[in-house]
Amino acid sequence: MNTSATSDEKVAAALAHGSVFLAFLGPLVPTILWASQRKKSKYVSFHALQAMGYQALTFWLWIAATILIVVLSVFLVFPLGLFMENSRNPEYGLLIFQIFILTWMFGLMGVFFLTGIIGAISCLLGRDFRYPVLGKWLERYLAYDASSESPLDETHEDDWVAGICHATIILRLWGIATPLVVWFTQKERSARLRFQSMQAFVYQGIAIAGYLLGMA
Repeated sequence: MNTSATSDEKVAAALAHGSVFLAFLGPLVPTILWASQRKKSKYVSFHALQAMGYQALTFWLWIAATILIVVLSVFLVFPLGLFMENSRNPEYGLLIFQIFILTWMFGLMGVFFLTGIIGAISCLLGRDFRYPVLGKWLERYLAYDASSESPLDETHEDDWVAGICHATIILRLWGIATPLVVWFTQKERSARLRFQSMQAFVYQGIAIAGYLLGMA
């Protein structure tokens, strides 16, 4: 679906999705865009909120996928061992297993970056992009309607951002930047959002301190 967004809005939305290449920062870039455009552009806000969720939650999915690979590997060790023991070329079994693991890992990374690129290009072309599953759900949750002047559901918007603030703990060092930005920029908004963002900031700060002390 094409939108009536201005050129500046399209570029800002594209930056939110395109910042997927700064994955080590987590959803920091879309968070800054959301905070700066929340009162100005519903279009940019929605796309920034989409990108925030995608870039934060994908790391949790990555962890889940890694655990799944480990579990599958455990179950495959015994049959793979039998295959290698009875095979004339046992190295082939190990090679196939390694190819499977690498294809899974790099395939997921490719999908992660490619989806963000598609989102950025779609916004530049004036199309109202949605991430698979997440986009449609978030559209309903925030009551987003591109053809209407009605604003986003602010209560759900605050709840979504608060959840992202907590979710960024998966990023260790850089994750703390997201709740800090939210707390600093939302002084005149929801007290609940400020409390949740500060809570996430303090908790992640303690976790980082513990991590650094453990590395010392």
